[in-house]
Amino acid sequence: MNIGCQHRIGAYLGGDGIFRGGGLALEIGHIPVRDAPHAAPQRIETYASGVTLVALAAEHRVPVADLFSRVQESAGLSLALDHIVWHHAATIASASILFSPRIILIGGGVLDLQAYPRDVLSSRILECLPRPAGLQPPVIRQAVLGWKAAIHGAILLGTERASACRPAQRRVTRRRGRARIPALPARACQSPHW
Repeated sequence: MNIGCQHRIGAYLGGDGIFRGGGLALEIGHIPVRDAPHAAPQRIETYASGVTLVALAAEHRVPVADLFSRVQESAGLSLALDHIVWHHAATIASASILFSPRIILIGGGVLDLQAYPRDVLSSRILECLPRPAGLQPPVIRQAVLGWKAAIHGAILLGTERASACRPAQRRVTRRRGRARIPALPARACQSPHW
């Protein structure tokens, strides 16, 4: 899950290959939420994106990069940032419930801000997830490659999966001048990572 100016899931790596979608696919920040009982629905990005942090920084006259390290200076700033972290956790948990991953990799520009409470985020994600008997909660990992982590991870996992396949099933076809890699059948690419 990448949290930056927008909330997005960079790619979903499933049994039939990599799905990146089209249009608004995997843009979880566009999911509507109602922050107050009688308010009109807004988007998650309205409450918890990089754009929201820029507005909050201007309101409190604090550089965006210093927002989380200056929470002690203002109860209003502390409350607003806590609200944003809660929305991050609920958003990530919602995606996790839909896709049921074994590992949640979180990163992005917002999470790379100094003093961002990553431990609080991780614990809140787990609090938001259902706890069915017999199922282990997903492992939450922090991205260490910066805002490009989802891209690097998708490429790495896709490469590992492709290398487990026979060469004949990995051939690239050409269609109208563009390279196209056909979807691989799940049984052709058994990998210990899946």
